Amino acid sequence: MKIVISFIDGNQLELCDSSIINGYVNINKETNKYELKKAFSTSFMELHTKVTTLLNENVPQLGYAGLINEMDWISIGDNTDFSTFYKTSSIKSISRKLL
Repeated sequence: MKIVISFIDGNQLELCDSSIINGYVNINKETNKYELKKAFSTSFMELHTKVTTLLNENVPQLGYAGLINEMDWISIGDNTDFSTFYKTSSIKSISRKLL
């Protein structure tokens, strides 16, 4: 299975089960500094194999949409030094694609 994240500008991200997604929240209100705090970092496969999953398993894209909706920014991959960060408000849709 793949998850496809489509953005308002027409770009898309296709994520497979092993893709690592990172979620960040803006914490400048708490610290008066402009920075993001990593809220989670996990692969889609890991989210589904945990005993207690955070995601709706019947309709995965609803779970991913809910999880991403709580974040201000996301990035893909385990090396965030060179990652592209995506503002979650620029996401138009999240869909599932069967392999």
